[in-house]
Amino acid sequence: MPGFDARDFHIDTFLTNFLHGYRPEGMVADQVLPVINVSKQTNVFARIDKGSWFRIPDTNRAPGTGFREVNYTVSSDNYFAKNYALATSLPFEVLDNADPPWDPNMRASEFLYDQLMLAFEVRVASIALGGVGSSATLTGAAAWSDFANSDPLTYLERGMEAIRQTTGKTPTTLIIGQRAWLKMRRHPDIVRAIYAGAGVGGTATPTQFGELVGVNKVLVPGVIQNTAPEIQNTDAQSFSDVWSTHVLLAHVTPNPGILTPTYGTAFRWTGPNIGANGPGNFGIERKRDMDMLREVLRTSYYQDEKIVAPELGYWIQTGIS
Repeated sequence: MPGFDARDFHIDTFLTNFLHGYRPEGMVADQVLPVINVSKQTNVFARIDKGSWFRIPDTNRAPGTGFREVNYTVSSDNYFAKNYALATSLPFEVLDNADPPWDPNMRASEFLYDQLMLAFEVRVASIALGGVGSSATLTGAAAWSDFANSDPLTYLERGMEAIRQTTGKTPTTLIIGQRAWLKMRRHPDIVRAIYAGAGVGGTATPTQFGELVGVNKVLVPGVIQNTAPEIQNTDAQSFSDVWSTHVLLAHVTPNPGILTPTYGTAFRWTGPNIGANGPGNFGIERKRDMDMLREVLRTSYYQDEKIVAPELGYWIQTGIS
């Protein structure tokens, strides 16, 4: 007997409102090294010597004598905004044949942006942790994963004092890797200090932790990277935390300016041709390649990440594995 079923009335196609995939999350690079827009690819910036400004001269003046003249010393440093750039291509056949929700142009733009920003994050983590004025390496019973013996608050206080005693500034920002934070939020010393009289139950929030330590902002970067080399025809994957299990205390000024010291900054070149909405400032440039019958997408930016005041940072290697 002739008949039909539901499959005769439907041909499977992609859902238009769902596309499973991943994008990097939890990046904090521009909150650790705030971006300063500059008009030239290379230039110098001025420094005032900290020592001469804090040194107290003899201020006594005897009658009939002149005023004691004092001065301060200055210096300079420089930056060079390197070009970080990526491109990808889309064959015309792909563009014309793609079904929703692929949107090849949109996905390509997102991919290029995420790749550049992830590389930015990795560079900042590397230079920020390596460019501090002082640090502490914790092992054995001192490691913060040893709840019975470790004393994280003492080391955090040491870090804050190391910065204050050489700059007069206190840290404004604490960066703690995700795995370290999962331990720290339930460390008995931290929980007891936040929930006084409540035993050791419960966990701390980043806000509570910041208030306890005395910093304005606690950042918990959870961003990961694939460190496996790209090998043709092999989907090699080896994921690791960009910020590992380290802690960085730093005095960060969100908008550095005149006499507003900050741990470091990212000098970003925004010239009239490569800045604004151009390809030099994350703008997407599209070019039709008629020889290869494809559309090429490219984007870039010019930047130099620099630790300008190592004494405003303190790195703690927590010993957490």
